Amino acid sequence: MTYGIIDIGSNTIRLNIYKIKGESFELLLSKKEAAGLVQYVKKEKMSDEGIHRLAECLNRFKEMMDLLHLDGYAAFATLI
Repeated sequence: MTYGIIDIGSNTIRLNIYKIKGESFELLLSKKEAAGLVQYVKKEKMSDEGIHRLAECLNRFKEMMDLLHLDGYAAFATLI
C-alpha cells in the first residue's frame, strides 16, 4: 500500500509518500514547497491570495499523487 501525507505548515508545505507493509513503513518520496502562508494571515484569517497559493500547491501535489496511483492520501494543517 502507498500513502501520501501532506503537512500544511505556516511556511512550507510538505508531501511525503510512504510504502506501508504491515506495521512498517518506508519513505519513498519527500517534496517540499516554500509557501510562506503565514504572511497571508491577518487577524486569524487567510487572505484570498494565500488561499490561492495554497490551492495551487495542493493541486500540484494531487497531480503528482494521481500519477503515482497512490492507495490514499490525507492532509493536515499546523498553521497558527
